[in-house]
Order: sequence, then structure tokens, then C-alpha cells
Amino acid sequence: MNMDRSNIVSLIHTTAQPDERGVMRDIETSRTVFANVKSATSAEFFKAKEQGLKAAFVFTIWSSEYDGEEIVEFNNQRFQVYRTYITGNGNVDCIELHCQSKVGV
Repeated sequence: MNMDRSNIVSLIHTTAQPDERGVMRDIETSRTVFANVKSATSAEFFKAKEQGLKAAFVFTIWSSEYDGEEIVEFNNQRFQVYRTYITGNGNVDCIELHCQSKVGV
């Protein structure tokens, strides 16, 4: 698969860890990867809308770079991954991260 990979995105993983007082806090870790970015198609937008989602972008990255992160940051905006789709072409596997814009993410 010939992938553009000209965009930089951050994959963000959140884990709950106790602070110095034992109170559980969300801690974020972030990794930067190159991605192909495209807008969600109108079919994807309307299908997601039926499920109460607001499809925004599809980020395509190498599947070996994805570790289940649920948030993607692109152009200083955060998007929530609501669906993934693995694509393949011989030995090169990619994964599409279908994301929605969401207030508070």
C-alpha cells in the first residue's frame, strides 16, 4: 500500500495510576507517528450518525505502530477512535483509525 504519511499525529493512551496520596488519576502517554489523513466519507458520516457518533477523520498508520490508543491528536485537536479497520497488501499491513470529534477529549 502506498501511503502518503506526510501528516504527524499523536497517539494518546490513558491509564489510571495512584498519585502520592493514593488517589487514582488519569495519566496520559503520547507517541508521535506519521499518518495518511482523510476526511470521513459521507457514507461513513451518516452511518456513524445513526449510532450517535460524529465521524470526522480516518487516520491510516502502519499497524505495527498502533497499540490500542483511543485518542488521536491532529492539528492541536483531539479525536476519539470509534472503529479500527486493518488493511493489507502483501507484507505491509496498515490500520485505519476512524475517529470522531468529541468535546472534552
